[in-house]
Amino acid sequence: MSILKDVYNYIEEIKTKKRSFQRLMNKGITGYDEKVTRIIKDSLKSIVNRYYFLEWELSKLIRVNDEHTKDYLICALGQYHFVNEISNEMLLSFFKEELNSFDDKLSPDFVYNKFISLNGKTLTISEFENKIIHKRLAVTYSYPEWVCKMLCKHYGYKKAYRAIASSKRNINLSLNVNTLLTTRDEILKKYPSTYEKGTLTDTSLKYKGKQKLIDLNAFTSNFFFVEDESKQLLVRNLNLEMNDTCLLINEEKGSTAIDMATKTKDRGLIHVACNNVIDYNAIKTMTERFKIHSLDIFESNVDQLITHVGYGSCDKVLFIAPSSELGLVRKRPDILLTLKKEDIDSILKTQKEQLEEVSKFVKDDGLLEYAVFTYSRKETTQIIKEFTLNHPEFELICDRQIFANDVPSDGVYFALLRKN
Repeated sequence: MSILKDVYNYIEEIKTKKRSFQRLMNKGITGYDEKVTRIIKDSLKSIVNRYYFLEWELSKLIRVNDEHTKDYLICALGQYHFVNEISNEMLLSFFKEELNSFDDKLSPDFVYNKFISLNGKTLTISEFENKIIHKRLAVTYSYPEWVCKMLCKHYGYKKAYRAIASSKRNINLSLNVNTLLTTRDEILKKYPSTYEKGTLTDTSLKYKGKQKLIDLNAFTSNFFFVEDESKQLLVRNLNLEMNDTCLLINEEKGSTAIDMATKTKDRGLIHVACNNVIDYNAIKTMTERFKIHSLDIFESNVDQLITHVGYGSCDKVLFIAPSSELGLVRKRPDILLTLKKEDIDSILKTQKEQLEEVSKFVKDDGLLEYAVFTYSRKETTQIIKEFTLNHPEFELICDRQIFANDVPSDGVYFALLRKN
């Protein structure tokens, strides 16, 4: 089996089985020598980040009816354009070995000649297509056309363009100061060339250095932890106090739980619900490392929360709801390969059901914060409008949509509600 076929198989796993691209790149590519491993990783990175551009380009070269054939040729185009170690001769050899196994039964020589006609250059969008703004965004930034159309409709071209374009840019790593041990000013004074102030909170930092965090004294001394600024803002919104009883729902790696613990000076009670044993172990490990004592960590979906926490028992509830996750594309570009337009409605149904259940845990005069890392208005302002109409006891204090270009962070929507 060729390198091209292996890359195609990995792309199919990402698309159909929703295998994590990040985990695949970190630990999932095994059984090859160092050179082949590097070629496969370079290929996957190029294809995942440029999938929809490559799909558009392929449509200009060859008419393909079968989905599997299309994905195979998208992988081939990605290697042709962006992976130097894959020669034209290798591609032709791959085509002759493998194209007949797909339903379209395309001639290897025909496909090869179409590729070669590009002369090593990518196609440019036509003047006609460039005038269709969502088409221009989809081709230029390699996004599903339906997502670009939705964002243009919801926010206008300029905001849609900035949100989409920013998801393709790298940003400095976001850190949060462990205020149980130090302050941001102390870190900046001691390491002025390594860190700079963040934007959204008074404990956020941006890492400017090039060393691995594990090699930094401030990191090994637990002076800070990695947490995106958007999540730091969610915690700040709750105005946590000592002795607060809190509930954090759908925590993953542990940074938000640690943030909440530090904001209560580790003297509150924070129930932390995670979805699986991997997240549970990650949070537990981080808790032990930072010597935090106020966290009650457990595996639970929303339906089972009542077996761990009593209704009406929490001063503050942070509900990070499942979503289409369009605000996380910078970190997880594979989201665009797995998300379908029809998924939004099924996600919305889950959000509504879970928000109904989660709201039952809030005390009178307590706070409920609903957060989603996406831009779809169905999942943001519309769901909150419907919820407050059905629950007049909850008052909307504030809400905000943050785009990934507004500040160097993930894109997130939050709504802060008080139960009267």
